[in-house]
Amino acid sequence: DKTGGGGLFHGDTQSKDGEEKRKIEEASYEDSRGGIDGGDDDHPEEWMSRHVFLLPASIRQVKDPMYLVRAFKLWSEENPSVHLVIVGAALDKHMLASLQDEIKDSPNITYDGLVSRRDVLGMISHPSCAGLLNTSKSEGMSGVILEAMALAKSPVIARAIPGNLALIEHNVTGYVFEDPESFLGISISSSSNS
Repeated sequence: DKTGGGGLFHGDTQSKDGEEKRKIEEASYEDSRGGIDGGDDDHPEEWMSRHVFLLPASIRQVKDPMYLVRAFKLWSEENPSVHLVIVGAALDKHMLASLQDEIKDSPNITYDGLVSRRDVLGMISHPSCAGLLNTSKSEGMSGVILEAMALAKSPVIARAIPGNLALIEHNVTGYVFEDPESFLGISISSSSNS
């Protein structure tokens, strides 16, 4: 099962729209992969010399996956050891095209499409994962944030929105950022300490 029992959004299947999202995620799996091979062995060796920041977010407006891309591009030009990996279903084809256009000349930012929940947890647990990111404009209680916190392997670095603030105590259980500049300050510190 390539979606890990509902993909990254397994908690969403309880909502009225959840079943429809799950079907869209499953249908878009191959399309969103863009020819990239999936699986547990995709990144570990490649990640060893890097500080990898993982952004599990479907490609749609509310998840705002492009929020940090420009800031990250500038940072990775100064520090080639940092890498942003975005994973999630391509639910908005126009946003996907914009994302792919924005990152096409950025070797340190990749979009890997939809991966299984198991693979996301493996990525979070990888020693080179410098942080799990959340850029959502709106969020309830994020399952992937809760899972990352439970694993206690990589810090959670999330946008300061009510749902994330309910889960994260800044500098205690994770980090929250107000804007791309404060994200950079937190992430530079996080990657220096990892």
